[in-house]
Amino acid sequence: MKLSLDAIMQHCNSLAYEQELREEARQLKKRLLKLMSDYEAGAIDQKKYSEQEAEIMASLSKLTQQVSNQSSTQTFNTGLGL
Repeated sequence: MKLSLDAIMQHCNSLAYEQELREEARQLKKRLLKLMSDYEAGAIDQKKYSEQEAEIMASLSKLTQQVSNQSSTQTFNTGLGL
């Protein structure tokens, strides 16, 4: 019984973490679209655009690694019958 409850909690935690990753991806997309819009409108220069784009891309790279790690552990969780 305890194993089942632990598995359910792991699954719930996994779902919550997955939702956090999705929200973070949405925020990065929003930041990138605003950055592009500001650059096209002339509100920021090429240097500022490049700096902020690099920051967003670094965040995206970290997020991609987190998603890959989540996929690896999710296989384990689903192997418990959930």
